[in-house]
Amino acid sequence: MKESWHGAANNTDCDISHTVSNSSHTRDFHAHDQYEIFYFLDGSLQYYIEEQSFLLSPGDVLIIPPGRLHRPVFMNDAAIYERMVLMVRPAYARQLLRTYVGETMTRYREWYPGVMAHTGVVY
Repeated sequence: MKESWHGAANNTDCDISHTVSNSSHTRDFHAHDQYEIFYFLDGSLQYYIEEQSFLLSPGDVLIIPPGRLHRPVFMNDAAIYERMVLMVRPAYARQLLRTYVGETMTRYREWYPGVMAHTGVVY
């Protein structure tokens, strides 16, 4: 069983998908050139991001940076595997951070002058 839908903001900057499938397939380690924001909805799943391992519960979110090897490992082959995945190009992520986080941090900087040095947000 596999149900899926995809949508995109403009087909280049980001893509979102919702997928429900059997967990009987095995995925090899793989990487993307985009950020992957993985929202786990249902199933029994151990997720590996390079050497780190995460036992996921429904509602957990992973943010996987570009180029990082990752893979799901199913704990119960008979279980349904449901997730939403948002793929975001790094340039678009930086644009969003500059636009939305930058505005917030600019207001916050007036209250706490040292905060910008610790955020990693560059504008």
